[in-house]
Amino acid sequence: MSGLVHIDGTGRIYVNQYMGGDTVYLVTNQEMRQIESYVMNELRVPGILLMEQAGRELAKVITTFATTQNDRARCVRHPPKVCVVAGKGNNGGDGLIAARHLHAQGISVRVIALSSPAKWKGDARQAYDMAMAYGVELSLYTDEPTVAATCAEADIVVDAILGTGARSILSESVASAVRCINRSGRPIIAVDVPTGVNGDTGDVAVDCVCATVTVTFGLAKRGLYQYPAAEAAGKVIVADIGVPMAAIEHERPLTRLSSVEQLRQRFVARPQNSHKGTFGHVCIIGGAYRTAGAALLAGIGAYRTGCGLVTLALPKSVLTHLLGKEPELLLQEVPDNGTGEWSDSTAEPLRSVVTGKTVVVGPGLGRFANDHAWLCAVLQQSPKAVVLDADALNMLASDVTALTCARGPVILTPHPKEFARLVRRSVSEVQADRLTMATCFAVEHQVVLILKGAYTVIALPTGRLWINPTGNSGMATGGSGDVLAGIVGSLCAQGFSAEDAAITGVYLHGLAGDYAAKDVGEHAMMATDIVERLPKALQSI
Repeated sequence: MSGLVHIDGTGRIYVNQYMGGDTVYLVTNQEMRQIESYVMNELRVPGILLMEQAGRELAKVITTFATTQNDRARCVRHPPKVCVVAGKGNNGGDGLIAARHLHAQGISVRVIALSSPAKWKGDARQAYDMAMAYGVELSLYTDEPTVAATCAEADIVVDAILGTGARSILSESVASAVRCINRSGRPIIAVDVPTGVNGDTGDVAVDCVCATVTVTFGLAKRGLYQYPAAEAAGKVIVADIGVPMAAIEHERPLTRLSSVEQLRQRFVARPQNSHKGTFGHVCIIGGAYRTAGAALLAGIGAYRTGCGLVTLALPKSVLTHLLGKEPELLLQEVPDNGTGEWSDSTAEPLRSVVTGKTVVVGPGLGRFANDHAWLCAVLQQSPKAVVLDADALNMLASDVTALTCARGPVILTPHPKEFARLVRRSVSEVQADRLTMATCFAVEHQVVLILKGAYTVIALPTGRLWINPTGNSGMATGGSGDVLAGIVGSLCAQGFSAEDAAITGVYLHGLAGDYAAKDVGEHAMMATDIVERLPKALQSI
């Protein structure tokens, strides 16, 4: 591969994808270290060459960025004046090599080193020696006001302090330097990972660099695709440092970013001699008296995603109010004693209803006495895939071992609060490490877990993870999750594996939401706007 892979602020790749055909790998810090170790030890590429390539690509981004800012009349001098704030490790070495290349081009560049030269070791020390031989101006960190003034005098500030070596608690000298960088008022380009950002989890330190652009090397770090790190990273640019596909395949990173090119492979042409039974039958179990709309949205979402038949199983008193609302939907009543609510007595009547169907349980369902035992019974009755959403997840939270009752694959679709109940942790703990918690749960219980939110996470029972780049804040609205449950159920009914249905369904759902945001704006969006744009999302894939 040559050149740069650019990923915009929403995670969409808009130039080339990184190697691996249509697969976009994301890595943990440890996975990237192991890949680089393979390149150096097995392929005999010296580490300084990888660092040289990283620094050269970083310098290219800096000069390109300055030119772009000038074109936009942002008043950046040309050539720009650059300030590189460097730590003593390899991140600082990358920054020093970039400074050397900029200096060689006649660009004014000044390096502020947080450690004395005596503390620089290995490849970073070699980068330091080369920069000094070229005459790059370097001064040691003195005090916060002086460093702040130096940063403010520059046109572009480069954060080359810690990168993937960042910890949740920064030393006072590093935190001080971070404050100087952030207060400079200048565009900030972070090297590999902004200082103070956890490249594995997406969590951030109290003081972290808030970058305009992050230039990450080799492969994108997965933490950059989770909030709050995604906001701190700004635009992410993945720079090629000469890592061959053999090294990536040897490590086989566990995390991937969903892409439209990869998802297209899952769709096949619909046979012309098909009928409604060809594309599967989804049964939505939910919709109590005051929340029938949730089941309705799930059902329409399922139809709009291409399944042949959709049945809504509803309390008898609710069903009569939905007659004719959506004429395509099949309505199946269950006894409710005139209450319009579900009860544990409905388990047996559902047995014949779910036979032969993919089942979605939860949209608008509500809670009732003995509902955990009721859920176990439904899981035992359903040999095909089951999607658990909303109140079905709350039922499950009392005892997740109910998942062992399932006869077929199970897909869970919790938002962070629902997932926190499932794992008996706080929401803040979940959000601090969504990726690890989702993976552990999916592997332990052998389910597919969709942990919703910005950059929705899809964790597979194999331990692999997918991160979804589509969607926007307008989708944080009532009914949006019900639509997603219907979409995923529909794809399962059409023959997608549980894993593929979850990955593809989340992407489609977010893409439809992005089209809705363009048409009606994020503030005004409703779940029905998402449903209405599912055809366009499908057509684009």
